[in-house]
Amino acid sequence: MQILREIYQLVTIQIKQFYRQPGVLFWAFIFPLAMAWILGVAFTTESKTHYKIAWIVPESIRKPTRLKQFEKKLASSSVQVVWIPESQKEKAWKLYRKQKVVLVMQWQNQKWHFYYDTRLQEAKLLHLEIERKWTHFLTGTKESPPSSVPIQGTRYIDFLLPGLIAMGIMNSLMWGMSWTLIELRMKKLLRRMSASPMSKPGFMLSFYISRMMITAVETLILFVFGKWYFNLTLTGSWLGFFLIFLAGNFAFAGIGVLVASRTDNSRIGNGLINAVTFPMTVASGIFFSYERFPEMAQKFVAILPLTLLSDATRLLFNEGGTLSAILMPATALILYGIIFGAVGLKIYKWH
Repeated sequence: MQILREIYQLVTIQIKQFYRQPGVLFWAFIFPLAMAWILGVAFTTESKTHYKIAWIVPESIRKPTRLKQFEKKLASSSVQVVWIPESQKEKAWKLYRKQKVVLVMQWQNQKWHFYYDTRLQEAKLLHLEIERKWTHFLTGTKESPPSSVPIQGTRYIDFLLPGLIAMGIMNSLMWGMSWTLIELRMKKLLRRMSASPMSKPGFMLSFYISRMMITAVETLILFVFGKWYFNLTLTGSWLGFFLIFLAGNFAFAGIGVLVASRTDNSRIGNGLINAVTFPMTVASGIFFSYERFPEMAQKFVAILPLTLLSDATRLLFNEGGTLSAILMPATALILYGIIFGAVGLKIYKWH
């Protein structure tokens, strides 16, 4: 019972310290919400995109009637044409190098020739769109308008918000727990605490519990906002979500203890935390899919703690994931927490 009272008192102190800092409240609650709203609106709201393309045509047939008619057809789909005489074709490449046009087209022998960077998905799609419209233009057939099927998981916000939840768990434990432990060591408070009758395991456990409670509030705010503003909901197992939430907190608590185990210097501590969080924020598919990386890199990225957490959260939100479907990533996260936490506690410096 004594250790439970100690944990209760420590958790209460840490939560009070957290809520008494307005700046921390902003970064913990308001900033993730603002990020979700800005990126969600920017990439989910339907908008009219305008593309510019350069046409190189022989001067003898510049702006023939048929091509002018096709230009009007392209203009209806927000494609703007820049006419370039063949004698001035270097101007087309100059525009392309400055990224003022997406692709360059040349009219030769009654046929279009396309020039663009084939690595750019946007240019590839525009090429296919123009060829399709050209075919319909020549044959005089009408294009069938596409049908929109609104399914959760197809919008950018459906991808983003589960990733922000996962990133919030990582940042909460790494900065809220790891940095606080480093700060206590710098202020020589850890030495005093270790000399007191306080239970050291209970002290560490109190950090995990308090950060998990704060992270739960952050997650709830993001979830309610996503449901209210973007009609995003959890389609999978709620029990599975609770399990992956606990496992994610446990994994980053263990990593946080290891990071904070030795240093008593603020610059080194700040660098260590950033060295852990920044690469995972970029690589683990929070803002874009990590499948854009080379195949060899994907195998490594897929086993990172943040990747496991964000993938499992997306599975539950967008694919109706069951409890059994997230048992493997949850187990892996718990193992991360056990291994890193055990090493961290073994080498932990209390003074």
